[in-house]
Formats: sequence, structure tokens, C-alpha cells
Amino acid sequence: MKRLFRRARGKMPRQEPQRGSSDQTEGDEHQDRDLVPDLSVNETSSSYDLEPVLEPLSSERSQGDALDSDPFPNRLAGLYIKRSKAAEEIQRWDLALEDANRAIQLDPLSPLAYERKEAVQFAKTEYDCSVVRTRVERQNAIRESIKEAIKDWPPMLINTQTGRGCNREQQELAFEDLSPFKEYLSSDTTTPQIRKSLVAEMKKYCRYVMLSHAWEGETSVFDIIGARSLYDLSSESLYYIEKLQRFCDVVREAGCYWAWTDTSCISVEAHGSVVEEPRSLFNWYRYAWRTIVLLRGMRDPSLPVSVKNSVWITRSWTIYEYVAARFIWFYTDDWKPYRDLGTSNHKYSPIVVAEIHEVTKVSPESMHKLHPGVTDVREKLQLAAPRHVTKPEDAAYSLCPLFDIPMQPKYGEGTANAVGRLLEQVITRSGDVVVLDWIGNPGAYNSCLPVNLRPYNTAQYHVPSPVLVDIPAYFPELDTGSIMLYKRLVALESPQMTDKRLRLPCITFRVELQVVEAGVYRMKMRGLRDVEIRTMDDISMVSKDLLLVHPWIRALLSSSTLPSADSETVEGDNSDERTKALQLAARLRQDFGALLLRKTSPKEYKRVAADASIRVQVLEETSFARLLESIRILDVV
Repeated sequence: MKRLFRRARGKMPRQEPQRGSSDQTEGDEHQDRDLVPDLSVNETSSSYDLEPVLEPLSSERSQGDALDSDPFPNRLAGLYIKRSKAAEEIQRWDLALEDANRAIQLDPLSPLAYERKEAVQFAKTEYDCSVVRTRVERQNAIRESIKEAIKDWPPMLINTQTGRGCNREQQELAFEDLSPFKEYLSSDTTTPQIRKSLVAEMKKYCRYVMLSHAWEGETSVFDIIGARSLYDLSSESLYYIEKLQRFCDVVREAGCYWAWTDTSCISVEAHGSVVEEPRSLFNWYRYAWRTIVLLRGMRDPSLPVSVKNSVWITRSWTIYEYVAARFIWFYTDDWKPYRDLGTSNHKYSPIVVAEIHEVTKVSPESMHKLHPGVTDVREKLQLAAPRHVTKPEDAAYSLCPLFDIPMQPKYGEGTANAVGRLLEQVITRSGDVVVLDWIGNPGAYNSCLPVNLRPYNTAQYHVPSPVLVDIPAYFPELDTGSIMLYKRLVALESPQMTDKRLRLPCITFRVELQVVEAGVYRMKMRGLRDVEIRTMDDISMVSKDLLLVHPWIRALLSSSTLPSADSETVEGDNSDERTKALQLAARLRQDFGALLLRKTSPKEYKRVAADASIRVQVLEETSFARLLESIRILDVV
């Protein structure tokens, strides 16, 4: 790894550091201190060695891009955190905050990165409080600091002290009712003790806790808590009020002023806008100081209380909440901590991780790297596939925060249309057609998309088998057609889907059909081995209209074959291209997935639903020039 901190070429006058009052966090023990250079201040020196700290953090940030390209982002996050601390020491707040934000970008689930940002913000506040003189200046400085700290908060939160719902303006002003603020304003001299007390209270104040739970027939109480205290409501008339009251009690006892639940902080009218702005919903959980998961209700009352037996883990909306949250506490239905998990952050408890993996079948590594966007598409669909919803369309809408796809909710449109609209956006935004890899009945939205998400609760079928051999030995002669084929596939336009119509680049094969028995057919294709399929569709009379296609071009081109020493020594400008063409040639000699399409009009095709995955293999004598002629772009409806 490139050396990040070079020897200083000069000195600058030392400034007395103004330290924040941030406490040591629970996750500090996880930081690899050996990876981080020592940037401590030499207390006996009259100057501060600035350049090792700030040279990589110059105004141009010339080193930034190189740092961010490191293949070990967690290590770099630690380096940025260390540099942020060093910049804070010399009161370079802008640089300290910039590095804290870089650490968050590199490791979005690291509590250390978020707490570093918080430490910088409040260290700056403490410094500002020490230099601001007039009462009005002091008040404005605190207001600006509070406003900046809570700018990304949910627009509505419950004040756990009063039990009332507060909008953003009320959240900003409520701090002025607290005694440390009043003491700070009333004091003629702001001593370090007063400032530290003020900032410590601000740190507690600028935190909120989210609730992740399975609904139990609740309705929104948004309008109620705006006018009355939650603590004054009777849990006898509204049984789920007790859940909200106990949640706020736990949050208040943890020293936190603010709490959020979906039943009290989102109005019925605003629910649609939340789905239309999914990144905000995801970030509310990501930025929360803690997320509390309530394990109320087991799938079978006879089963012991656990994560894997809970109703919570079966719900669609709770999955993205778990993925988004960076620090989680699990509680049982009587509001006691779930088991002795041996860690302050239950999200990474081996017990919890194992239980969630047992249910979802998604590896912990894959689960914990998920983030908003159209990446890791298959893992997200597999995670959501078996979930239960109260409203059918929520099967799709609940995935909007994970895919960062805004959708206008249309309750009543049905599951097929909601899923179709979501997957249409996934295809168009990602340029990938991994969503076409499923077995079952097609939905009404498009024949290439399923009627619901259930078919994604299985392993992928289309991925070509890896070539675990030395490529030149396995495929000694490079067919010149393979280079042309590789170039053509690379140049293909990405799949696009608009208004239910899929524009699909693919390798195609004409089909000659033989009926084996009712519902069973043998397909013969030029250049491929024969294959049998079973389908409920009667295709015996439409043989001339059938095409077998391979649409997963991106997977075909990916370099998952073993690297070859010989391929690295090929001379000339085209060595990399030749290597990739060799890899493609080797992959095409393995079996790969395919779809069966039927022409329904001169320019349109529909998918034929097969009862099992279709796997095909190119014959040895088939030339790559022949495959080159088979590349087409089809419109599928």
C-alpha cells in the first residue's frame, strides 16, 4: 500500500488544540491501530508537524482518489478517522469533517466513522462557544450547530421527555429549554466547565433512536401525538399504544431525547412520499444512534423467543431496516434485552448473525455489504422473496429503499404490476438482466418477469460454470472468431425496459421441436447440444416461431476464470483483449443458462415458462463466427 504520510518538509506555528468531549465508543476495540500512523502532537515542541497530516489533505486532495481506490476500504476508513482526529487537534474543522465523511463513505456501517463526525461537529461547537462573546451571538451559534447536526433527521420525532411529536423547527428549538443551554446564556463568563457541560448535553440531544417491529394491526397515531402526549394515551383503548410508550421509556432511560416509529411519525398522507424518496427512509435508519428491534410475537407460539422464530424476521419492511441500521439492540416482547449476546452492537453478534443466516440463506458477508442502489440485485431479491406483507404491493414497495428506486405507490394495482414496475427500473438503471433468472409463471406486466418475488428464493441458474483450468492448456488455439465475438458482445447496448417492453440483447438459436410426450419437448438447435424441456404451454404447433436465447451477456463476459501466466506475457497492444477473448471462448465451452421465447408478432416475443432451468452447451465443432451471426436485439413483451 502506498505510503500515505510522508516526512514533513516544513513546520508551521503550533496552535493550542481545542478538544471535543466525545467519549470512547464501544467499537474502538475493533479498530486496527497498527495500520494507522502515529500522528500525535509533540507536546514539548514549539511547532506542530502539519504536513504529515495535511499534505494528503491539501485543498486539491491530490491523494484522495488514490486513497479511495484501495481494495481494503475498512483500513482506509481507519486512516481517515485518524487523520480527522489529527486535523481536529489543530482546529482545521473543514479538513477534519471532510475526512470523517470520507470514512463514512468507505465504511458506511462503521459506528466509529459516524462518531468521529459527531466529535468534530461538537468540538467545533465548543471552540465557537469559547470565542463568541455576546448573548445573541452565543444563542445563534448554538442554534446553527443544532440545525446542522439534525439536518438529515426524520422530519417528525417523538420527544421522549414530553411524549409529544415534534417537527423539524420544534426539534431545533427544544434544546433551548434545557438547563445547560440556559446556564450558558446566563453566564457572564463561559468557563470550560460550562462549555463542556453544554456540548455534552448537545451530544445527547442530537441523537435519535428508531424502532423496527412487526405491525400488529396498528393504525397511525400521527395526528394524536401532535396534540396530546403519548404518555397520556390509554393503552386499553389502543392496545399498541403500550408498545410505543415502552419504546419511548427505553429510549429515554438510555439518555436519548428523540424516538421514531412508523406508526407515530409518518402521516397516512405522507406514506406515499416516503416510498417516492426511498434514500431518505434508508438514511433515517443509517444515521440513527441506535435501532431497537422488538421481537414481539413468534411464528409459532410454542416456539421459544428468538430472532429466527420471530414474526419480525418474516416481514418485508423490517429487512431493509436491519440492513440500513448500523447499531442495533434486540429486545424481547417484555422489553428485556434479547439473551446475553456478549456485544453492545447486537447486529454483529454471532448468535444473531447465525439465526438470520439460517432464515434468509444469505451469507453474513453479503448481508452486511448491502447498500442502496442497483447492485447485488440477486441477493436483495433473494432476501425479500419469502417475506410477508399486509398489503400485496408492499412486496415491491418495501424494496425501494434497498434499490434506491423511487416509485409512486398505487395500492390496488396488484403484486404483479408492482413487482413489474420495480424490476423494470432495476433493469433500466443497472443494465443487467439477472432478474430474468427464475422459474415459474410469468406475471401480467411482462412475460419475462414473475408474478411475484417468490421465484427468487432460489439459487441462480444462468451463471456460466467457472473454468478452473489453465486457459491456454484447456483451449490451446484461439479461434479468430472469438476476438470478433468478444468485441461484438462488449459493444452491445445495455438491456432497457420501458412501458412494459424489454429490449433484450442476446445470443439466439433457432429451434427444431420434437414432441416427446404431453408437455415434454426435445429441442434441437444448430451449434448446441439437444435439450429437453417440460412446460405447461402447448408449443407443439409453433416450432418455427421459437428461439432459444442467452441474455446474460454481462455474466458471460465477467472474468471469473483462473488467470493464466501465459496470457500475461502476450506482447502487443491487444494482449488484454486476447486474454479476455480466451476467457470468453473457454466459458462458451461450458454449459450456460437460456430462455425459450416465442414470436407473437413480427417484432415481438414472449417467454415460454419452463418447469426447470434450461441449460445448454455449445458443440465443440461450432465456430465462434457462427455465434457472432446469432447476436440479436429482441423486443419482449
